Amino acid sequence: MDQLTPEQFAALPHDNAGPRLKATSWTLVSLATAFAAIRVYCKLSARHGLWWDDYMIIASWVVLFGLAVVTDQLVRFGYGVHVWDLPPQGTGNSDVVLPLLLSRGVLSSVALAWTKTSFALSLLRVTSGWTKRAVWIIAVSTNIAMGSCAIVFMACSPVQAAWDLSVAGKCVPPDVKRGVLIFAGSYSAAMDLTLAMIPWKVIWNLQMRRKEKIGAGIAMSLGVFAGITGIVKTTLIPTLFSFDISYDPVDLFIWDMAEGAVTIVATCIPVLRVLLPVSLSKGGSYGVSHKRSGATRSSERKLPKSTNSDRSFTGSGIMKEVEFEIDEYEVDNKQKAGDGAEKKEVEGF
Repeated sequence: MDQLTPEQFAALPHDNAGPRLKATSWTLVSLATAFAAIRVYCKLSARHGLWWDDYMIIASWVVLFGLAVVTDQLVRFGYGVHVWDLPPQGTGNSDVVLPLLLSRGVLSSVALAWTKTSFALSLLRVTSGWTKRAVWIIAVSTNIAMGSCAIVFMACSPVQAAWDLSVAGKCVPPDVKRGVLIFAGSYSAAMDLTLAMIPWKVIWNLQMRRKEKIGAGIAMSLGVFAGITGIVKTTLIPTLFSFDISYDPVDLFIWDMAEGAVTIVATCIPVLRVLLPVSLSKGGSYGVSHKRSGATRSSERKLPKSTNSDRSFTGSGIMKEVEFEIDEYEVDNKQKAGDGAEKKEVEGF
């Protein structure tokens, strides 16, 4: 940049994407925080307790929060401006900025792997046979793919050469690193889309009205949006290797934060769809209204505490949503057949 004339330097772009990166990161974390917190509250208030998918959601949120903190610090050191506009504390503190960038890469990989694992754990509880084995394969292989990203960020000999420019060493060539990141991102997005389709197989053969099947299927398939954000993120990976390294990857950083946050939200919504009305009602129950001959009856659903014997179904609101729809469908059929009982207990959750 020393060779540029003042006129040439003035003609360069001088915008700052740092505030946008910072604001978007914290907005996405806040969104994930709200959904994860409500999920945990609903599980505890409905006396279901937490299961492994819930703990994985919490762990994913912790990593996502750490990712936002590291991103915030990068912006503080000038990230988001063009390399020719970097302040002295940005250019003169590579011993701080490089570790932050590496930490961000590792945290991003872990956050994405764990959020997807959480959704896979939820599906494991409602699947069986070859479908369950497929979910296991997807969960394990996705963790391996995202783990490879974390490894390539640190793959130097000696390892200190990855973040300390004063240490002579040999690192993974940029082309190899780029290829690994693009493959892992593409694979992760493809598995998101695959996991989003599996609930339809679980639901479609159940004895439910078509409208109810579609509603439950959509709620359980919101992971498709995580897949879409993953595709967009993957197309932006080459910006990580551009000359304008402090500015060009900003959109990549935003989209990888979005992928983690959207996966958390998509994993929480099916549970909230069932448990939120229960948690907001008094006494842990709510009424289901049935109309017959102009009269309205209300049957109350009690919420027994989950036990280890029914862990495969009761801990997750996902399958209980399906079970409740079946129960309601059976009640309606009995009423239409002339069932004269004044009140029927509808078992759920």
